[in-house]
Amino acid sequence: MNYLSICGVVKDERYLEEWVEYHRIIGVEHFYLYDNSSLQKPDLDRQVEEGFVTIIPFPGERQQFNAYNHCLRNFQNESRWVAFIDADEFLVPNQSDDLRTLLRNYESYGGLAVSWMIFGSFYHILRPKGLQIENYTHRARNDYTHKRLVHNQVVKSIVQPVHTIAVSTNPHIFHYKDGYFCVNEKFERVSRPASKNTVETIQLNHYYTRSYQDFKEKISRGRADVGGHRSWDEFFDVDRYANAVYDDKVLRFLPELRKRLGRNIQEEHPYEVPVQIRRLVHYSLRLSFRMRQGSPI
Repeated sequence: MNYLSICGVVKDERYLEEWVEYHRIIGVEHFYLYDNSSLQKPDLDRQVEEGFVTIIPFPGERQQFNAYNHCLRNFQNESRWVAFIDADEFLVPNQSDDLRTLLRNYESYGGLAVSWMIFGSFYHILRPKGLQIENYTHRARNDYTHKRLVHNQVVKSIVQPVHTIAVSTNPHIFHYKDGYFCVNEKFERVSRPASKNTVETIQLNHYYTRSYQDFKEKISRGRADVGGHRSWDEFFDVDRYANAVYDDKVLRFLPELRKRLGRNIQEEHPYEVPVQIRRLVHYSLRLSFRMRQGSPI
């Protein structure tokens, strides 16, 4: 039996190998990936052959809830803990290099709620070379909130399947069996997806926008939770706040991740556009978009 696994819904994810190998470094032992009709199958042949990735074809719209419940029903006895996160989200243990060490403190609870940290584009228009955790190093402030879009007062869940009934009305939160419930890192009970931000021991880096080019692909993929597509309004509304704070906590894992992926930093970064120029181009795009929409800057 594994101690820690991840369940996620994927569709034409460009950074999937980086995401898998990163989480292996911090202690994740298996991945249950629900492929929601990708045009190209996930490029994880080696990982599947080695036995730590299971890919489950799962076509259709609005399938996130169904996929999560399928994972709970069918794999509940294969892992003590399962993190239900997306492929643009990276779990970051802040006081240990192995997430399993932290989770042992919460074994008497049904789940652990982990606070989002929303990372921005760092003004990249085109997709930069290299790894996303090294290219997107700026995030929103801890107290960043938004009335209708992603923000830092939201959590995702790592649950113990044997104590969990099903996903709730929101894919961030679950229903638990009698006597069990979810807590945050401070052992405070959490029952809603909107919860105060607390990231002393663990955080969930959410690379929500990435580059302008990446977000364009994100729009075209559609959403697995509520259906439909994201909009450019979301990109600009979130990104204007999501580059405020430099956060390098995840970068201590970068050397090992590069080694596992066989990347060479000199080859990956022959030239990088200065951030001042990127910021100017980014602002021009936002101004042009707002003028077309008749919206305030």
